[in-house]
Amino acid sequence: MAAFKYRALDAQGRERAGTITSASERAAMEQLRRDGLYPIALKEGSGLGGRRVRRNRLALQATLLRQLASLLRAGFPVVRALEAIAEQCDDSGARARLNEMREAIRGGASLADAAAGHQALLGALFPPLARVGERVGSLPEVVDRLANAAERRRALADNVRSALAYPLFMAVVAVLVTLFLVGVVIPSTQDIFKQLGGQLPLPTRLVFGAANALASPPGALTIAALAAGVAAALSRPKWRARLTARLQVLALLLPVVAPLVLLSEAALWSQAMAALQPGGVPVAEALEAARGALRFAPLRGELLAVSRAVTEGTRLATAIGGLPFPPLLRHMIALGEESGRLGELLDAAAKTFESELETRLRSSVALIEPALILVMGVVVGVLAVALVLPLYDISTTLSSAYR
Repeated sequence: MAAFKYRALDAQGRERAGTITSASERAAMEQLRRDGLYPIALKEGSGLGGRRVRRNRLALQATLLRQLASLLRAGFPVVRALEAIAEQCDDSGARARLNEMREAIRGGASLADAAAGHQALLGALFPPLARVGERVGSLPEVVDRLANAAERRRALADNVRSALAYPLFMAVVAVLVTLFLVGVVIPSTQDIFKQLGGQLPLPTRLVFGAANALASPPGALTIAALAAGVAAALSRPKWRARLTARLQVLALLLPVVAPLVLLSEAALWSQAMAALQPGGVPVAEALEAARGALRFAPLRGELLAVSRAVTEGTRLATAIGGLPFPPLLRHMIALGEESGRLGELLDAAAKTFESELETRLRSSVALIEPALILVMGVVVGVLAVALVLPLYDISTTLSSAYR
């Protein structure tokens, strides 16, 4: 007997988590279903704790799903397809998980059940859709649809990263230039001015005072303590999760950042729901899977209330009205529910949000770039003025002495 950790939904759409003891993963799944729960994640208590999928999760997920879809369409049995994909996978964590899935299927589990404990690898949408695909005999088509959705999510993430790359590079350059001036240029000029003697101008004294404070033992210890604190927070999963959650809350409060975040999350949620619609996935399971596709924890929490409301009989368009998503989404969902074309209209909404996000990102970056250049110019200008003023005073004094 082994202990399995699980997350599941009950009949009311509420999320439950706990530990169950069973002979195998498949038996644990069946036991949870007998208890009236819909499993959304299941893993052995001592199995995958220390193994992680590589950082570029979206790229890996899209690649694996596309490979699996291609092999299944070519007529490969599931076990042989997983074996082939694992053989050429260069990520050790992903390869181990694929092999575990393969062994679970050889032991009698379905692909959906085998993937339920590996959602970091294939995504939260995979188990419910794979279950439907296996039931109706359309698994290759279902996996192909999942691969398309994963590739669109990756393209969206790549657009965001590429748009932010240059501003981040400029910010790093500005910080490095400032550190060079404060740490190298100012100390050397300070020694020269001390040898010359005389009263330094106020801007120069302020800049030298700030540089000395940073270079002093208390200043260096403060900077080192802050760096160590950030490193410790990032190295511990619980602390990192808390820090991420607080940064996400802050991002949703910033006037410029919040609209971009909401567009991105609305696009991801619409993509996920659109992929789940044609498969006949139960509403509670579809909403939970789509909720898992979001990256911002505050929005995932708000979607729990939507799941409960829909489970209790509220229309999806009404239930989602309280979310901060763009209003267009609610109207598209309402029309989709009325016309029976919910999946089609959700997909159209996702494409609209992706296009609008790309346009807004370009506009925002166009404003950020000159702002960063201006800030860097101001910083360098202040430092330059602080260094030039004493030279000007010395020059004036010498000129007066020779008259």
